[in-house]
Amino acid sequence: MEKIKRLLIAVLCLAVLLSACQPTPEQEIVIQKDMDKLIEGASAGTDAPTAPADASEAAPDLYARLGAPASFSAEVVSGGGKLYVYADADVLLPNAELPIVRVRPAAGFTREQAVRMAEVLMGKDASYVQYDYDNMTKAECEREMERLRYAITSWEDKGRHIYDMRYDTRTEAEAALAQLTAMAASAPQSHPAYSGNFEFEPTEVYRDGKRIYNGNTRLDLFADNGNGIYSYLGIQNYREDFGMVDAKYIRDYSQPMDTLFGAGFTHYDAGGGLSITEGEAVAAAEAALAGMGIEGFAVAACARENVRTDRWDFLTAYHVIFKRCANGVIETCTDKRAFSNEYSEPWEYERIDFIIDDAGVFRFEYNAPYEVVESVLDKTELLPFERIREVFERMIVIVNNGYDENERIKEGDGFEHHIYHIRLGLASVPEEGRETGLLVPAWDFIGSACARSDGKGDLSQLDENERCSFLTINAIDGSIIDRSGY
Repeated sequence: MEKIKRLLIAVLCLAVLLSACQPTPEQEIVIQKDMDKLIEGASAGTDAPTAPADASEAAPDLYARLGAPASFSAEVVSGGGKLYVYADADVLLPNAELPIVRVRPAAGFTREQAVRMAEVLMGKDASYVQYDYDNMTKAECEREMERLRYAITSWEDKGRHIYDMRYDTRTEAEAALAQLTAMAASAPQSHPAYSGNFEFEPTEVYRDGKRIYNGNTRLDLFADNGNGIYSYLGIQNYREDFGMVDAKYIRDYSQPMDTLFGAGFTHYDAGGGLSITEGEAVAAAEAALAGMGIEGFAVAACARENVRTDRWDFLTAYHVIFKRCANGVIETCTDKRAFSNEYSEPWEYERIDFIIDDAGVFRFEYNAPYEVVESVLDKTELLPFERIREVFERMIVIVNNGYDENERIKEGDGFEHHIYHIRLGLASVPEEGRETGLLVPAWDFIGSACARSDGKGDLSQLDENERCSFLTINAIDGSIIDRSGY
């Protein structure tokens, strides 16, 4: 428990520090905004656009072409002496030519897509019900009573955390248990059956004091799995006003859905209770995607992670992440979820997440689906690695450096950024003034951060998520790609 508290405090402190004022980088390596000029530069010296390479052709040797090493090491210190960057990284390049692809956010999920998701995740013979949050069935009451008893017997250790914001004391929890026990006597056996017609419901918003419908829709499906367990699939087509489209599934609706897929989520293995291999977990996720008819994606990351349960403990499972794949090149997976600044509309990054345990798919989430508009270039002219190295050493201590200007950090303290992987892949960049974006070749410098005190980094607090990109460099012109806004 204390380890979790320390971790949460460290993450909060890091967020505060990163929000501090940052030095302005030199003009020649700020974020690239002229996409037409970028495309022109990317096609220089190539025959692009070209037809896709024949499968029999040998894969390009990008290491030789770009002069990229298999590994890279460097140490860089910021001008203020409060950010220390240590790179001891493998350099990862794809075995294919890197393209430029134009995409746009999808208007929303369709009824057909919802049907296929439900059939794969909930089963073709799912028993849909009209779930009522305020009227639990007898089986639900029994489950909640068991959970309350568990919380009461370990109130100081877990119970007060399980029922945080609901019951302040053990006495209040005991009163709630007594009330629930009385309620269970007259509770219904089941929720009313539902045909599952997959019709999206319009949603309402209030504007200038008036209720209006603006084209946003949603679909909520509950399936009865027996013993008071209900699976849930929720789809939100909230493109208007909110700019958000997503689909979320959980096998047991009583489990929390608030802690998964967050930025900077640290994975550490609780151990035990998991018999499937990583390969089997990936295969299960790929089979689920194929069953849903979702194409154009590839596995971008997979790791054993801990998922918090409703009893304030952890379920160990595999977290499999899919990103869009074009010409055999995968969009690089990072912990950034959206780009946003004061000059443009928010741009969410497309991503598909699975949590797989021994029973199959425990969680599924598909955020910000894209539509492919066109393949702009099948092959791009890229800067040599030496030029990328120069940009890295110059900018790694400027971008995301909120430490040097922070007077609360004494000299010699600050943070350490440890770079483990340098990956050449695709990055999603919105086109200014348009409703589209581009997947462009980019280098990501990925690793973890830890606090530094008295001249030493506390490696015991090192964030192990290994999806934190401390710097993204456009592989075509060497400009900085800002993944999160400024």
